[in-house]
Amino acid sequence: MNGLPWDGGEKEPVNEEIAEIITIEYLEKVCAESVEDLTEEEKKELEQLIDDSREHTYAPGIYSNDRLSEEYDKFAAGEESVIFARQHFDVGNENLNIDITDTFNKFLTGELDNYGIAIAYSPMTELLDSPYENYLGLLTDKTNTFFEPFVETRYSDVVADDRANFVLNKNNRLYLYCTIGDCLQDLDQNPTVTITNDEEEVITVDGVEMKDIPSIKQTKGIYYIDLKLNSSDFEADRMLYDTWGGIVYQGTELDDVELDFVIKKSANYFNLGNSLESTNTTFTPNISGIKEKEQIKRGDVRKLIISAKPNYTTNTVQLVDSLDIRVYIKDGTREIDVIEWDGINKAFSENFYLIDTNILIPQRYFVDVRIRYGLNSIIHHDVLSFDIVDDLNNKYA
Repeated sequence: MNGLPWDGGEKEPVNEEIAEIITIEYLEKVCAESVEDLTEEEKKELEQLIDDSREHTYAPGIYSNDRLSEEYDKFAAGEESVIFARQHFDVGNENLNIDITDTFNKFLTGELDNYGIAIAYSPMTELLDSPYENYLGLLTDKTNTFFEPFVETRYSDVVADDRANFVLNKNNRLYLYCTIGDCLQDLDQNPTVTITNDEEEVITVDGVEMKDIPSIKQTKGIYYIDLKLNSSDFEADRMLYDTWGGIVYQGTELDDVELDFVIKKSANYFNLGNSLESTNTTFTPNISGIKEKEQIKRGDVRKLIISAKPNYTTNTVQLVDSLDIRVYIKDGTREIDVIEWDGINKAFSENFYLIDTNILIPQRYFVDVRIRYGLNSIIHHDVLSFDIVDDLNNKYA
């Protein structure tokens, strides 16, 4: 439930101006002191005024069973209600897991006032006269266990840099990474991009000059443009240049940055025909950035480099388009997701993933890596394990 302030379980003022100017107690006092001086008609008018003030000054509290029943009926009928979700428990010891995305986004946009979210049993259960006690038990953040309640926010900002594999006839993405003092930093404004050939001529796509293209900010210090070149206009194995201009940092305009990329033919990407041919190459992932069973103080932000080397070859590691990572804990024979399968960033020269340990409580964690290529999707289990330790006693349990 959301959208209304806590009323202490009693009544909720719905018209504060009326409540301040004319209260029920004041009207009843006036009536008691002067009732003998009023005519019968005046008494009826005063009684009506008292009834009207009750009706317009107060409404049933949102946490009263009557009000909750009304809202529950609205929710069940698909009408607008302060109740936005419900969950049924078959046994009674299942985890509470509610999608609050729409409501939370309305909090952010101001469409709803953020008074928090309340959890309640259905009115039927609340009114149930039973010798058995129903309760909701939650482990707090003071219990130092993994099972404390939390709100999880998931959004996709995976870097998918195509500079190393820019293919004709498909949408490609070119990135600029603004590393200042060994850290990614935002610029004062989004830079612009101009694409030129080896003769320093600005190229045209569908009759439009690729000059001063506005870039898009993806995340802190990372900007990109989308670019599609057709094979009818451009040849493969040619180098083009993307020049990033309008780079301003803390009021200082910096020099333009010229980068390059090589156009590749689309035959290897668009494999169209009467067969399902795919690569037979298999890969073995390796993770650096955290050592095996390393003890990490909560609060660190670690950059993991995930390299994939083709098996049975002498080739060096190579970029993989579809890499995913999963972080989980073990509870007996169960595996409980902490970070569900999430895309791994593909930069120009490496696949990487950032782990912010602020969201991890003291515990041992395990990492899986999934590699997808061709028609295959291979999960590599327990590629890495590490411990988040308590700041007080350097223990994870």
